Amino acid sequence: MKVKINVLIIDDDEIVRDVFLRVLQKRENVKVFVAENGYEGIEILKRNPLHTIFLDLGLPDINGIETFKKIQRLNLNVIVTFMTASSNLSLEEKAKKIPNTQVVYKPLEIEEIYNIIDRNSQYRLN
Repeated sequence: MKVKINVLIIDDDEIVRDVFLRVLQKRENVKVFVAENGYEGIEILKRNPLHTIFLDLGLPDINGIETFKKIQRLNLNVIVTFMTASSNLSLEEKAKKIPNTQVVYKPLEIEEIYNIIDRNSQYRLN
């Protein structure tokens, strides 16, 4: 039996959210939640047990780092993967210094998305 994995995508780009939805809905053991900003993502996180979050660094209003800090305050066992398509080195460098997270670059390949989710689910089981 495969473990059910809840994944949250927080990205202001509707195309990115749609791609993740289409790609991840093909896997029967993955349930996908999407949010277009950090505040919406935090509210989803408060109501749902999540395993993995793909978090855009360059969100408007509240960027990925600030969203991550708010997520940390909730003290939940969730693994965060930061995503970026821009060259905001300041945010990227800050994200790379955060333990137990990673930074990936958009556009992501489908296999990369699957590998991250599989690796995170294995980490949570151990």
